[in-house]
Amino acid sequence: MKKLALVMVLVLAGCVTAGVKITESDINSIVVGQTTDANLIAKFGKPLVKGKDSDGNTTLSWYYVNSNFVGQHSQTSLTVTFGEDGKVKSYITSDISN
Repeated sequence: MKKLALVMVLVLAGCVTAGVKITESDINSIVVGQTTDANLIAKFGKPLVKGKDSDGNTTLSWYYVNSNFVGQHSQTSLTVTFGEDGKVKSYITSDISN
């Protein structure tokens, strides 16, 4: 029993999850010209990256990462560009996994 407990601790220690999960449903709920930065911050929390694009528009980026002890890794990112009115102008998502 002690060996099983030790194995479980090692397995769980090797799993890493960071960020708020970004689902396809979440992405599909974003409406250009309607969804606001406040809406997305309420849904995903504080963005990991905040910046400005070459036109002076605000960009916010969120990431979700999941890795386990055997080297499997997945990452989803969402970067959203907002107009001066705080509403979504455009967004891009990416998924990486092995």
